[in-house]
Amino acid sequence: MKKRILALFLLVVLAFSLVACGGDPVDTNTGSDSSLPASSNNSDVSSNTDNSDSGDEVNKGYDETMEHKIIISDREAHKILVMDLNACNGDFEALPDSDSAIVWEYDLANDPNRKTRDAGAGLDSAKYRYSPYYGKDVVIACSSDGWAGVVDYEAKTLLWESDAPVLHNAHSIEMLPNGDVVVAVAKDTDDAGLVYFPLSAGVNTYSSAIPSKYSHGVCWDPENEWLWVLENTETVAIKVNGMGTEDAKLVRLSGLGAQSQGGGGGHAFAPVGGQPGKYWASFGGKVYQFDSVEEEMIPDAYFSSRDTKGICSFSDGTVVQIVADEDTVVSSDIHIVIRKLSGGKKQELRNVETVVNFPGMVFYKVQAFTKDYQ
Repeated sequence: MKKRILALFLLVVLAFSLVACGGDPVDTNTGSDSSLPASSNNSDVSSNTDNSDSGDEVNKGYDETMEHKIIISDREAHKILVMDLNACNGDFEALPDSDSAIVWEYDLANDPNRKTRDAGAGLDSAKYRYSPYYGKDVVIACSSDGWAGVVDYEAKTLLWESDAPVLHNAHSIEMLPNGDVVVAVAKDTDDAGLVYFPLSAGVNTYSSAIPSKYSHGVCWDPENEWLWVLENTETVAIKVNGMGTEDAKLVRLSGLGAQSQGGGGGHAFAPVGGQPGKYWASFGGKVYQFDSVEEEMIPDAYFSSRDTKGICSFSDGTVVQIVADEDTVVSSDIHIVIRKLSGGKKQELRNVETVVNFPGMVFYKVQAFTKDYQ
């Protein structure tokens, strides 16, 4: 009898132990989440462009193994250049004298396919894209003199262009995933500031133009499938109704975007490399990161206090900035800021800046050389 009772007791103990093994896991979360990307802050040791996706990936600063190419306009020469920052093995001051730094060049003034008048005010902005309509890689560009065009990247010649009067003071351009083009035009009135060309429908003229005061930047958001537009003091969302048709229309989405907290009129607008949903946005003497997910402007202390006309970055934290010379809107200098670990026991990522002068060249806006939207 005692043996049966002992055996029964052991069976009960074994049953409880099996239940315990198959129960809910114990929550060992300490409250911190190392998988979240580092957010911006205002110190010179912040990792503004760190986009580590897991705690195992740590931003160690400038990565010489990754590509660092920019696309930039030389306004004086009416040219678009693709520049490889890696051409001089980290000696950025040697870039102007390097034969390998400029890896691609387009000369608008001498393009035999140009049918319109020359872009007299020079080229303002350019981006690298893929056009499914033309079935090839292209460069899109615009001029504040009132011009926009699509360039065959390989052949270095125009596929499409427009000098419609509505484009006067164009400052930014974007190509949608279907090959249509939208141009941001800086207007100080309620005149058309955002202009849509439905190229994919075989139409060379614009189908829609809506007010967008002092519009200076436009970027396609592939996640939300709408446009973010940088205006005078804010970013706004613009939807395209009937995309891909000859009657495509731009529609402003109310209540979306974010206001700046001062600095002046909006100007530079570009994705933050490696951080989908974030965009650099300059307003006169202040630079922000616009977080399109949280819909807020995050001030960046390091890159502010400069009249920023162009800014872009890469996923390792490298930033390229164009700062206007005094009493002008352009510059012959390119500011290259990389992230480097400091020495000593407590290593921190710090900004290391090199200002590179390119004699005879005049720069305005700049973008990372990539076909990706973010």
